[in-house]
Amino acid sequence: MPWSLGRAEVIYADVEQPPQDVWFGVEDLWLRLAALLPARVENQGGQWQLKFGGFRHARDGAMAELRIRALDVQTFSWHLGAEHGAFVRLIAYEGDALVFTVTSIPTIVRWPQGDDLGWQVKGLIARLRALQGETAGAMSS
Repeated sequence: MPWSLGRAEVIYADVEQPPQDVWFGVEDLWLRLAALLPARVENQGGQWQLKFGGFRHARDGAMAELRIRALDVQTFSWHLGAEHGAFVRLIAYEGDALVFTVTSIPTIVRWPQGDDLGWQVKGLIARLRALQGETAGAMSS
């Protein structure tokens, strides 16, 4: 399946996987990336973006496996019966940062298990924003 970083294409999972199962993997990936790279969370016109600085050149150690997962659209895609979706609408580089544009919360809550997923996605965004604030505070001390 073609996937081009920087183009807005949505490709869905081929294998049946419910959204909740996919979310566990996505959350784990983003937390691992945030442990290794500077993470920023921004809201651009109502769309949440997660930015992981230094990703383009980080290739050693634990990053090797994480790179493969982070750049594979299947990591973010679910398929259940006739329904499908993806937690990410766009993966792109901004300088040396990898940027994930997260699917909107109103869209996520319409999925199977969506009410729970909406809260989980919001919770992770809040957690990463708090981590971002702690990092900024530590740098200014």
